[in-house]
Amino acid sequence: MDLEAPADAWYVWLAVSIVSLAMAAVAIGLPTGPPPDAAEAANTIERASGADTYEATTSYRHEANAVKIDGKTVSMRNEHGTAHSSIAYGQVVPVMGHDRLENVTHGTAIEDEYAAEIEAPGETGIDAFLEDVETAHVETAGEWRSADGKLRATTVRTMPTPAVSASVATEDLPGIQTDELAFEYETNRAVDFSFRAEGANGMEAETYTTSEQGTGEVTIDHTAIESNTLQFPITVDIWTSGARVCQETIESDGAGETVEICDRDEGSIEIDEDTDEVGYLERSATGESEVYHVTLVDA
Repeated sequence: MDLEAPADAWYVWLAVSIVSLAMAAVAIGLPTGPPPDAAEAANTIERASGADTYEATTSYRHEANAVKIDGKTVSMRNEHGTAHSSIAYGQVVPVMGHDRLENVTHGTAIEDEYAAEIEAPGETGIDAFLEDVETAHVETAGEWRSADGKLRATTVRTMPTPAVSASVATEDLPGIQTDELAFEYETNRAVDFSFRAEGANGMEAETYTTSEQGTGEVTIDHTAIESNTLQFPITVDIWTSGARVCQETIESDGAGETVEICDRDEGSIEIDEDTDEVGYLERSATGESEVYHVTLVDA
């Protein structure tokens, strides 16, 4: 009995070996797990950006080693592939690599993170925060950034723009003059508000500054130079954060009367930020002041 293998058997063996090696190579090249879940990341962001309260925080643990957020598109990638999804509500600002905004995203209040700017003369803290947000948007939106395994989305609301309402009463003295200014006021922020007055004769009253939030009153019963009075008409100014927010001129027929300097609507500082051209920023009113809302994302 002839058990000798056919002469072409080694060809068959070689072909099978080549096919097996090829299949093994393909198997090695195939991903062993799924790409990141970008859809869940987008849903997590939307739960913060779409919150009715304008103050919300959400988080999501993920498997991405890099994240890119560009407008309404969220992209995530790892060794298994890249995934994309869209945000249905609003635009957000990625803040990876921007320490102060990362702190805010992780729960630090804006008032605490920007306390130095709030307390500095001529500052409100709002401008500094909005400038940092703009920088993060320009530098980070549309760029891949390393991820730490947990995405956090926080919608924050700034403190209101400083505002004051105030009135002043003067002591009526003979000779169209006064030596007393009695202010009543209400402020909405614990920042410096300075009350100043100058008479027609160039004499200036002593400047009074308050840093307390709420209602108050103060009587200035002497001028910067003793034994001198303020002559009508008297110009009264109120300043905050380096800007004059109120001014009123008291004529002689207003002597002895209470004169309104400004209400909270007139006495509110303006922030130069065009939200119509900045898709990630919203503005709303709280009382007579304005606040800004933005959703920050760290991954």
